[in-house]
Amino acid sequence: MGSPPRGCGSSGPTARTSSARSSMLTGQYPRTHGAIANGVPLPDDAPSVARVLGDAGYRTALIGKVHFEPIADPDGRWEQNRIPMAGEHGPYRGFEYVEFAGHGPQGASHYGGWLREEHPESTGGFLRIFSAAPGGDTGAPGVARNPVPREHYHTDWVADRTMAWLDTLDDDDDWFCWMSFPDPHHPWDVPASEAGRFDWRELDLPPGHPGSDERIREILAGRPEHWLAWYDGSVPNIDAAPGDFVPADLTHDQIREINALVHAKNELLDEAFGRVIAKIGERGWGDDTDVFVTTDHGEFQGELGLLYKGPYHVDALMRLPLVWRPAPSAGVAPAVVPEPVGQIDLAPTFCAVAGVPVPEWMEGSPLPAAPGSGRERAIVEWDSQLDTGHRLRTIVQDGWICTVYEPTDRDYGMPKATGTPASGCCHRSGRSCTTAARASCTAWPTTRTSGSTGGTIPRRPTCGPAWCRTCTSTCPRFVSPGSVRRPWGDPSGTGRTPAGVPGPSGLRAGGRRYFGGSRTPASTRNTSPLT
Repeated sequence: MGSPPRGCGSSGPTARTSSARSSMLTGQYPRTHGAIANGVPLPDDAPSVARVLGDAGYRTALIGKVHFEPIADPDGRWEQNRIPMAGEHGPYRGFEYVEFAGHGPQGASHYGGWLREEHPESTGGFLRIFSAAPGGDTGAPGVARNPVPREHYHTDWVADRTMAWLDTLDDDDDWFCWMSFPDPHHPWDVPASEAGRFDWRELDLPPGHPGSDERIREILAGRPEHWLAWYDGSVPNIDAAPGDFVPADLTHDQIREINALVHAKNELLDEAFGRVIAKIGERGWGDDTDVFVTTDHGEFQGELGLLYKGPYHVDALMRLPLVWRPAPSAGVAPAVVPEPVGQIDLAPTFCAVAGVPVPEWMEGSPLPAAPGSGRERAIVEWDSQLDTGHRLRTIVQDGWICTVYEPTDRDYGMPKATGTPASGCCHRSGRSCTTAARASCTAWPTTRTSGSTGGTIPRRPTCGPAWCRTCTSTCPRFVSPGSVRRPWGDPSGTGRTPAGVPGPSGLRAGGRRYFGGSRTPASTRNTSPLT
């Protein structure tokens, strides 16, 4: 890369795609820019660092995955979907030129359209992004042997299209390019020709895996109740995982196979990224180009026996890889910066590299060039657009993670997810007191339809008043609709929750330390020294 890189771990302002990418673009926290969840679009008038750089004379492009707006949009209501459907290439949110890619041929993207039109024979092996269909050697969820040729896979396509855009520039152009690879995101449907790069049989379980189902349950039982509820299948993590995925069903070998495919995806990314760096060198720009490699969010990858992501603030999802290789011409000494930084700091850094004043609306600040910056903390948020979701606020400081679950309306979160009114059962989510009744209840379904395969699968053990009132009608502590509502743990109706009693969803603040991450490379160019 011309000179040693500078590396530091960054924290995302949120562990989800749209919100994090919007923070990279705006330099703002999700609560400021408004894209708080994947189904909530970034407002059309949101500020953009690409627009700032474009106004300063930079040529700008975004090539690859975008996701500033909802992707479930067959009518092209949102601009990121309308543009490829119309065969256009921008402008878009300050970017002069855009070419979008998704995780396969599904949906609206330039890559999907190219694959369907030019190589229709290569479209059939991709899984849908939230498919948990079993595949591979171990029947792992979301795994498929994809017959697509490597050169038709989205990783190489994004690199090819980035190099094609670079070839449209004049030698003396200043430019900013966000090159955004969809991988190593799920599903794990890497080209079959590349799937054997790593033998899953030779891999260890990740360090954060407790080693047994019993130990996983013991750990998760000491955390807010939605952790164990997702693990055992009582409540699906529909915010960020396939609805029919049950972590407790995962085998150790399935985790190993998935991680072997993640490694293969990362090697393909390394090779594709290297080709783009080589192109930059061929154009004579290598000494004046700043390169940033980072990601939008992490992945469990088997830590705590879990996959995917969600409202679970641990290092596996929040602590992200970040490598910044300053332009060699800037003469910046290599360093590892241990202080906490965040994705909101990227946009201000791009401005600093370009010699452009950092706008007041950016809430981050330029990344430190050496240790000793005095930075102490990073803030991470999680908001759900669903009434079965959660709202988390996390501070990362001094090696600790402290998460507060925000008070919400009393029907929000776990009570809604389980079908048990928050003013209802004295046991968490009604599960403890309904076990015996459920066993003899003919109204409780024993099977359900899989969202990914269409087949019939067993339903996990949970129920609630969403099905019937049989269990709660005989409970003297159950507060029926229309009765006075009482705070959780307050059968006296005084309006106060006794000390030590969990809140409405049994949620507590806590801290743990784990590690994980994935990547979405980006690069910028600057013709003047870094300041």
